[in-house]
Amino acid sequence: MKRDLFNSFFHFGYITKDIDAACDIYTKRFGAKFKMIAPKVNLSNISPVQRIAFSCIGNTLIKIIEPDLAQNSIFNEYVVENPRVIRLHHLGYLMKDSQKTLKQLGWSLEYEIPLKGNFENLWEFCYADTRKDFGHYTEFIRLFEAGKDFLADIPGIKKVRP
Repeated sequence: MKRDLFNSFFHFGYITKDIDAACDIYTKRFGAKFKMIAPKVNLSNISPVQRIAFSCIGNTLIKIIEPDLAQNSIFNEYVVENPRVIRLHHLGYLMKDSQKTLKQLGWSLEYEIPLKGNFENLWEFCYADTRKDFGHYTEFIRLFEAGKDFLADIPGIKKVRP
């Protein structure tokens, strides 16, 4: 029996060329406030991301990514020249064990995992290439305790689910 993926929906992930313009759109339309970070870069683990903004509107977490276009990544093809355009890239799901969840879903061989890693010891993530079936990537996230603390500071967030 396959696990119900939708019980663990966590966030919408968007891509933009100009994160300041994207956040401004959400602020003007929805009154959203953002927590902005620039992931640390080091020689052993260079991030394909320049900046990420997080907000929560109602019960929905919004993540906006401004990719580092100098690097080839799964984010780049979603960037358009107009800096005010925000494009849906992925849906994010919280998991206790992402690899076990992928196997339960029957996705272990069905979808490629083009990007995975550990985000600054806050969470572990992997992106499944589900574009052929859903039109977007699917991100699986396993939060560490520090990640729960990080997310608790996002403007508008009510509770971080496990």
